[in-house]
Amino acid sequence: MLDLSRSVRGLLNQAVDQAKLAQQQQRWANAAESWDEAARLAIVIAESSRSNSEKTARQRAASEFRQLAQQIRERMAAGTEARLDSISPVDDRDELSAAIQSFRHRSTIGWNQVAGLDETVRAIQSAYALSVARLPQGIELRGKHNLLFYGPPGCGKSLLAAAASNGLDAAFFNVPVSGLVSKWFGESSKLVSALYREARRFPISIVFLDEIDALATTRDSQDSNASRQILANLLSELDGVASKDHPNIVITIAATNTPWDLDSAILSRFSRRVLIPLPDDAARAKLFQLQLLDRGFQLETSLDDLGVLTKGFSGREIEQICQALIERMIWRENPNLTALSARGQAALADYTVTAAPIRATDVEAVLRQFTPQTTRETQQKFERWGK
Repeated sequence: MLDLSRSVRGLLNQAVDQAKLAQQQQRWANAAESWDEAARLAIVIAESSRSNSEKTARQRAASEFRQLAQQIRERMAAGTEARLDSISPVDDRDELSAAIQSFRHRSTIGWNQVAGLDETVRAIQSAYALSVARLPQGIELRGKHNLLFYGPPGCGKSLLAAAASNGLDAAFFNVPVSGLVSKWFGESSKLVSALYREARRFPISIVFLDEIDALATTRDSQDSNASRQILANLLSELDGVASKDHPNIVITIAATNTPWDLDSAILSRFSRRVLIPLPDDAARAKLFQLQLLDRGFQLETSLDDLGVLTKGFSGREIEQICQALIERMIWRENPNLTALSARGQAALADYTVTAAPIRATDVEAVLRQFTPQTTRETQQKFERWGK
């Protein structure tokens, strides 16, 4: 499906700019037409939005755009053009605030749900500790507030950031950079500055920039100016210029599956770069424990055996394997579920699902359906880049 959100947002920004310019030049009829067009485009974006906060903000903006057009026409009709100068363009701060709140989340992930990444956990805790602890008199130490997580997809980069926010009792802003660039085209640079201003309101915040490589790979002629402005604002925030002498702490964690694509200017702001590798045998065993045993399921195969059998799989792939194991066991033990579903909700509500231990034959059958997606060559590429 063709994504028209970027082009529509670009047209909306253009309509708002034209309306403001027409007001400045006292071309009132043109200003009213441009505000009407801006209202129409804002409604188009609102109707296609998946975020309730953005939808509400766009609807509010559309209403304000229509009111501006109506005020201009009413005063022109009444012959009170002299009062038109009192009509002010829409302030976009409310819309930016709604967008920022859509990035903010409350994580329930704890450190105990992170498998096999002890060194990385210590790196995050160290960045926090050195930011808060008092230093001996005469000693200056610049805390490492910017961390870059890189490695194969599905290995826990997002999970780590969420656990960090919970473990440090921090405000958590989960920002998909690819969405920031495309979804908020034309507004992204303002959003970056507003995001960090909001983060500095809390004693400690974690800003998680997922897929940060999106800034390095958007280089076509349409996006170049906007991307450069986003990058400039982000680099300024990563430098901590606005945070200097500010008592509150903002830790930025960026994640990428392709660190070699990153702009050198971005890389230079991340002095701490942490490889999030594929889980080893012990970590995979713990993942099976978290996904199966800790959720009440039983195994006829040992966790250690499962860890060895799934060599090369990522954490996300282990999760998919566990789901397949559960489904296979459930359907084996409950062959009448399909027939019951045909009889309606009441029949299903009176039925208790039977659960049994997951067998070694289940493991063998399910593993035949999966192949690790990260090759040895790709793993070596990450290791070489880190050196």
